[in-house]
Amino acid sequence: MASKKEPDSPLVAAARALEAELAAFERAARALAKAPLDSQRHLERAGQLLGEIGEGEERLGGRLSALVQVIAAARDAREAQVAGIRARALEIERRTGEFQALVTRCAALGERASALNTRLAGVSEAPSPELLDDVDQTLTTLLEDAEALWVDTRAAGFTDVSKLAESLRQQFAATRARLRRGQGQPPTLH
Repeated sequence: MASKKEPDSPLVAAARALEAELAAFERAARALAKAPLDSQRHLERAGQLLGEIGEGEERLGGRLSALVQVIAAARDAREAQVAGIRARALEIERRTGEFQALVTRCAALGERASALNTRLAGVSEAPSPELLDDVDQTLTTLLEDAEALWVDTRAAGFTDVSKLAESLRQQFAATRARLRRGQGQPPTLH
């Protein structure tokens, strides 16, 4: 299947029109320079060439103006694109900062859960009521922080971090539920 030729851009079209006008002007100037001036007919032809050159000079000025206008429009379009790129770069920077802050919060939750697991790993006998109460309070705080993180990640539109926050929230809720059911040993976070 033959591909269709794309139409020229306004810049290319204006440049080609100027180039064509310049070529016609040069041909007329060369013809005038070589024209013999030794008869009435030759003198009349030279006069016609001068008229054509004058008209060509006017057309040439119009073509130059058109090219300058197209160049100015291209410059304006580029400046508008650059402004859009700058705005998008600022948005990317802002969103990256938001993402990093949420990931940092998520990592901190994981570190706090790991510290709780380490603390509970050393308990070999039935834990004291004070320890169970402290673990319950810690799990409640972790659960609340995970819920807040989940809400914030969803509001920010970061689904990957939102899924991680939801997973942490579910783990904390399940662990706290096992603790409150009183299964002897304090549960560990998985």
